[in-house]
Amino acid sequence: MSTQNSTSLCLQKIHEVKLLDANISKVIRTTRNDIAFGTSKGVYFYKVNQDYSLEPALNMAVLPECDVTELSEFAVDRFVVASWHSNDLLIVDRNSPTGKPDILREPLWCNNLCTDLVPMPDYHPVCYPFYISKSLRSIKLINFRQMKVYTLLETADMPTDCYGYKKLTLAKTQDGRLKIVFVTNENQNTVV
Repeated sequence: MSTQNSTSLCLQKIHEVKLLDANISKVIRTTRNDIAFGTSKGVYFYKVNQDYSLEPALNMAVLPECDVTELSEFAVDRFVVASWHSNDLLIVDRNSPTGKPDILREPLWCNNLCTDLVPMPDYHPVCYPFYISKSLRSIKLINFRQMKVYTLLETADMPTDCYGYKKLTLAKTQDGRLKIVFVTNENQNTVV
């Protein structure tokens, strides 16, 4: 069975049994082949059984006070979490779910509402540890080896009610250069 079909079956089971009492903003497959859910009530990890039923991999939510907008596993069992109301990114170690998360400080003031955490092409946690991120006021480069965030470009503020979908994508040109494509304004005349 294809990965897409197995993912669809898992999501169908989630809806059938109402596993989570929270709004789901992000679903990812982890390096353990579990599923991690970024929700309005934190991050939840579930094991996928042979019959595609799900059971909690941890007996609690991680960061239950966070309204998660983005979630990504940047190294084995290490996750970067963006919260709706926070400027900074949180680093969660799955092996220590109750531990205090590390914080990646946002260089710009009042730059929350992260909608995108995208690994750079050829991402590797040691050799090429870079992500691109889009928030309310900027596009940023994240270096996970140095645990630093750099502002690449300041953008116009996006309206706070338009954060239900992605705003940024990466594309390679024919000559091998990287293009960052992002929404800069949203209304009848959306600009990209």
